[in-house]
Amino acid sequence: MCRRRILLRCHKVSRMIRIQGRRAGTHHELPSQFPGSTDCFSSVPGLGSVPALYSSIKGELGLIDLDWGSYPSEWRSLSALWLRVDAALAKTGRGDLTIVEINSMSIPGNVKDWLMSKKMSRDVHPPDSGFGKVWTDFLANLPVSKWAKKPCILQEQWCRPRKTGVVLFLLGIHWQAKYSATGNDWNRNVERIQQIFNIILTDPTLCVTQICSFTMLFTIIIIGNAQSADGKTISHPEALRRSSGSRICLLRSLVLYT
Repeated sequence: MCRRRILLRCHKVSRMIRIQGRRAGTHHELPSQFPGSTDCFSSVPGLGSVPALYSSIKGELGLIDLDWGSYPSEWRSLSALWLRVDAALAKTGRGDLTIVEINSMSIPGNVKDWLMSKKMSRDVHPPDSGFGKVWTDFLANLPVSKWAKKPCILQEQWCRPRKTGVVLFLLGIHWQAKYSATGNDWNRNVERIQQIFNIILTDPTLCVTQICSFTMLFTIIIIGNAQSADGKTISHPEALRRSSGSRICLLRSLVLYT
């Protein structure tokens, strides 16, 4: 909280100086070394390597200051894990949910409204202080134990990348911290979401999809680079015959999967 207070104070001082400058007719841009300048905010931009798709909503997700630097370290670890999950799910080729599909989801109303706002390009009102309990109840009712034992989590509607997918978990836990509190319930919810994310990452179907993508790329590289002694490209079967045993195993994996 100390960091958050410092940043808020910087913002207030900066704003006060600008207002006084305008009234006196002597308003100038603040030098970068001045404690109240906007450099206070740009020094810690937030979560890095976020896909361009989310650039416009990083603030809504708590991925930039003031929120980013004021939350416990568990928040930053969870956000990094979300990036891995989103990237893995992107390889499944799943797109955004439709408005009808979003409406049919059993998720907290405020979260559903936010998802709808991304589809319809409209503003959405933030939740009130009671959201923390709603979010905690929602997470508690998810069949996490079932997903851990049986690989079926990818069947969930929200188990997809982009703005109508697993990002809802990041949004919900950010809202709980911002509008309710980061107490024991919040910490338990972070752990529960981490468990959900790890179940997704270890789902056999998702693993096979990633291996298949790598195998296909590797096979293309083998075929493209294989050439005969006279400089002519070798045929597909011949290129594979001349490849090492490990490459043949990769091709067999591709054949078995398809």
